[in-house]
Amino acid sequence: DFEIISAAGAATVTTIVQTPATVSYGQSFTYAVKVTPTTAGGPTPTGTVIVNGSGNIGAWITLTNGQGSQTIQVDAGTFKATAVYQGDSNYAASSSPMITTTVAKVDTPVSLTTTASYVLPGQQTSLNVVVTGHSYGKYGYYNPQGSVQFFTSVNGGPQQAISGSLSMAPTQPQMDAAVSLRATLPTGTNVVTAVYSGDQDFNSVTTTPVTIVVTSPDFTISSDPSSLTVSAGGSTTDALSVTPILGFSGSVSLSCASGLPAGATCSFSPSSLSSGGGQSNLTVRMQGPFTTQAD
Repeated sequence: DFEIISAAGAATVTTIVQTPATVSYGQSFTYAVKVTPTTAGGPTPTGTVIVNGSGNIGAWITLTNGQGSQTIQVDAGTFKATAVYQGDSNYAASSSPMITTTVAKVDTPVSLTTTASYVLPGQQTSLNVVVTGHSYGKYGYYNPQGSVQFFTSVNGGPQQAISGSLSMAPTQPQMDAAVSLRATLPTGTNVVTAVYSGDQDFNSVTTTPVTIVVTSPDFTISSDPSSLTVSAGGSTTDALSVTPILGFSGSVSLSCASGLPAGATCSFSPSSLSSGGGQSNLTVRMQGPFTTQAD
């Protein structure tokens, strides 16, 4: 038996540079390597540079004119990487100084929806959260991990949890994850949010709130336009719509509350709506114009 041992070649210096310097999850970055002979005048180094690193960091780069590059994409985290030149028939192997690659976590879209804006006391409603994953294109996708917890603030009060931490499941499209909760909310105006815990790649995110009113059968009033401008001595009319909610079927009487500007009056036509809803015209009149004579 015998072993062939390559003769030591000329010394080299290997360097590695990361571009861009700042990277977030889902963003590709490039390792550029260069091998330079310590003594000028010789042939250009050939062969391969292997980038070794922690986590999923790794690249196999073939040199062209003594340099090369590789673009990669990895999970969020902090990694160490070193470029190791393998040497060729003229030059000895060498290693670069270690560099640090930090891939920052990112915010991912998290949506909260509900099946109803108004709910009867004691009635359950569905709260649905979808956390958007990341697509690697033809290489697949990443499903968000972690958990979701639901909270409500009732009538402007402090937040209170309405669930524990709930696990998510993959959904369609496949890269997303979702969780649903059937909840019985307290009576009153509930401002509901969901908090996604985050995972190795995504930051924790609190959803945009949804408002759910838990009440007995009632009605809402809306106007078009929502504001009125009245000149002195003139009048204007606004259409009010009364909409029943949760099966409200009673009659609604309309009248002007206190607090109108001085010299203003208002009236409704009709002033009463039956069967829980309908439309009435609000007319506002302003006295004047007035002339003041100085003594």
